[in-house]
Amino acid sequence: MKNKYVKLGDVLRVYSGVNLTQEKMDPNGNHPVYGGNGIIGNYSKYNIESSTIIIGRVGYYCGSVHLTEDKAWVTDNAFITEFAHDTFNKKYLYYLLKNLNLRQYSNSSAQPVISGGRIYSVECHIPPKKDQAYIAEVLDRSGMLNQKQQLLMQKYDELAQNIFYEMFGDSVKNENNWDIMKFSDCGSIDRGVSKHRPRNAPELLGGDYPLIQTGDISNSNGYIKKYNYTYSETGLKQSKLWNEGTLCITIAANIAKTGILTFKACFPDSVVGFISNGKVTVNYVRFWLSNLQKMLEDTAPESAQKNINLEILRNLNIPVPPIKLQKLFEMKLEKINSSISIAEEAQRRSSSLLKGLLNTYFN
Repeated sequence: MKNKYVKLGDVLRVYSGVNLTQEKMDPNGNHPVYGGNGIIGNYSKYNIESSTIIIGRVGYYCGSVHLTEDKAWVTDNAFITEFAHDTFNKKYLYYLLKNLNLRQYSNSSAQPVISGGRIYSVECHIPPKKDQAYIAEVLDRSGMLNQKQQLLMQKYDELAQNIFYEMFGDSVKNENNWDIMKFSDCGSIDRGVSKHRPRNAPELLGGDYPLIQTGDISNSNGYIKKYNYTYSETGLKQSKLWNEGTLCITIAANIAKTGILTFKACFPDSVVGFISNGKVTVNYVRFWLSNLQKMLEDTAPESAQKNINLEILRNLNIPVPPIKLQKLFEMKLEKINSSISIAEEAQRRSSSLLKGLLNTYFN
């Protein structure tokens, strides 16, 4: 396979999408609206007529790469790409651009922006068009395998939600007239601890104690099994180490997202830890809160970011079914979780395969 060494400016041209406010979008519109990180709504009109590669232009998702559907609207938070000529395979270039980490070419201000000129200057290798098509097909197949595993895990999650509903009814409306208690009467509910300022001081980080953030909880699928940061001994002294089995609840940015710790960990005061006193199981609470999540998010005060205070959480009314029924739900959930673990392992392998293929073809 003989590669051609080029700059992206020799391959494509970019131009900004067109501004479209949230108020003007139409949820019943026929065409998806793309911002810097994918679909953000729908609209009755479109400004591109066929599937197109777009690049996040500004903000947190600056440099992210997406492939649109046919007939879509692209906002000015993204660049629309056009090929300089027809010797390139669109899907191959999509994978190439995703692998280039274009965000590194943005400016370094508080609001990152990437310019067309910066994109044009990026150098890369381009194989002959027939080889591009082959590589794109291989990567497509690997990506589809990964998506199928993700879809399977979503189905398992839906199954768990359905079982919860069948056993307990609508826990917000309390359709089965279970006894009502204050959430604070079901166990201890306390904020995480992070006393030091600034919170990301170097001496606090890099040790042996896992540090859980709100994003780790939002992406946990109910069980926190990984983390991105750790505390040092100094970090631990100004924080608190919570035990395995603690239910973590976000109260800032992402409201009422939950995850159960599978190891001892620290977390900041944007996260609340719940430890049951035996009247409820943590998984029952987790599913109950997931049903309340939208209501809590809609009613949360908003300043720089949405948040709810500890008293709002403690004073929530929770229906409390018989503990035997809750534990039966736990048993059913364990069987589902075993299947989810198998699916997660399969997805890790398919993700590793895709990553390996990307490294083989583009590095």
